[in-house]
Amino acid sequence: MKYFLISLVLGISIISSGCSTLGLSGKKYDSDSIFTQGVEAYQARQYDRAKTLLSKAAYQNLPESKLIETSKNLAFIHALQGNKILAIQHFLKCFELDHDFELDKAELGHPAWTPAYEEAQRQASVKYASANDLFEQGKDAYTKRNYTEAESLLLSAVGKTELKKDRKVEAHKFLAFIFAVQQRSGDARAQFRRAFELDKNFKLDKAEYGNPVWTPLYEAVKKEFVK
Repeated sequence: MKYFLISLVLGISIISSGCSTLGLSGKKYDSDSIFTQGVEAYQARQYDRAKTLLSKAAYQNLPESKLIETSKNLAFIHALQGNKILAIQHFLKCFELDHDFELDKAELGHPAWTPAYEEAQRQASVKYASANDLFEQGKDAYTKRNYTEAESLLLSAVGKTELKKDRKVEAHKFLAFIFAVQQRSGDARAQFRRAFELDKNFKLDKAEYGNPVWTPLYEAVKKEFVK
């Protein structure tokens, strides 16, 4: 019995040691190898294999240039497989790593991924632009009556803390005009209200005051601040 117990203990120790060794010596992945295999699989049009390998590579400690290449190829694959949303997300990762990211000439214009790339480029241009650039672009879009674009740019501008108060007031004013023109009276009043909250002496310019679309909304909000 004694010898049986000793043998049992030794057996368990050996098994445990073996399992531990197996766990510690489990399959290891080399970052560069995963990246290279993923790119090669993509070039061979083995898209599912490439997606698996490149998804692993994206979480490895790779140089920035290889991480960009990884995200770009993943964007291509998702676009080719009809998943525009994921393609946009991977292109956005490229822009996050390099704000000036661009596709190569041979890649640009491809019908599968160019729409996703251009959408990511548009989103990134807003996300990484300065507050003043967004304000100027929004004001220019408003002047050209590109109201949808102006709204997006001006809302992004006022959302940035570095935009100076006078420009925030003006941005809210233009947003109020846009919403008034679009018959969004509640949103227009809200923008006029924000302008007054920033500047209690806020006034419309002579050329702006009297416009039948937004002046009544402006006057209604003004009464809230005049005591």
